[in-house]
Amino acid sequence: METPQYSVSPSVGAVAVMQIAQLVLLCGFFYAGIIVNLSFLKMALPLWANLLAIVLLVFLSAVQIVITISKAKKYRYDFYPNRIEFYGKRLQSILYSEIGAVKTRRDFADLLAGTATIVLSKKFKIKNIKNCRQIQEYINNLVQAFSPGTVQ
Repeated sequence: METPQYSVSPSVGAVAVMQIAQLVLLCGFFYAGIIVNLSFLKMALPLWANLLAIVLLVFLSAVQIVITISKAKKYRYDFYPNRIEFYGKRLQSILYSEIGAVKTRRDFADLLAGTATIVLSKKFKIKNIKNCRQIQEYINNLVQAFSPGTVQ
């Protein structure tokens, strides 16, 4: 079995920040939908039902966050002599010869977590990575080594 030359894992905190933001937004929309529907029906939601709905949404959110964090801890990017493989939801792979320009992108969650995303192609991105500049330089060196015109 081939062993990777280098391996890097995404920041679990960055993955969790995005998950928490999505869950808060979705729970807020869900709860607002309940309130709007009841107001159209000219019904009042009793206090116990309000509390039950809020507690249920918080509990389900906490469970989802725990699941997401446990999955994110297993994610990793392995660098082999001729390719990069991502072990996550499903196995993804890209050959160095398929990589064009290596770009760095930061969204709001990346700014909060101190991470970045390295875009290698439309289908392959290295997400939520710390030490992005060092990894980008490493990838650039590997891509140059596999560019047409170099002897392998």
